[in-house]
Amino acid sequence: ATTGTSSVFTATGEITGDWTDRSKQSHTHFPYIKQKQNVLLLMYQPNRDLKFLGISDLDVGLYWPEEEFNETAAGSGWLFGKEDDGYVAVRPACSDTIGNVVRCSADR
Repeated sequence: ATTGTSSVFTATGEITGDWTDRSKQSHTHFPYIKQKQNVLLLMYQPNRDLKFLGISDLDVGLYWPEEEFNETAAGSGWLFGKEDDGYVAVRPACSDTIGNVVRCSADR
């Protein structure tokens, strides 16, 4: 998602604090997706079935460049960001961070 010039994005698998080189980010599993008219729900949950295929790192990370937003707020489990006339809202399942990355361990 973008708010103008700032991007918010996710990765799965091994999560590092340096997301400047996105080619180093893995994607071991994809989100559950449900769309109804103009509303999209994109939800990452650790797919524990992948362990049977030898994929063991099921962590999920959210790149949240807070310093790039004009305004930010948090409440009731939500993160909100505003850049000029653009808005983004995310409800992460956890609040562990590495730099700009909200990281959820599959062990939770």
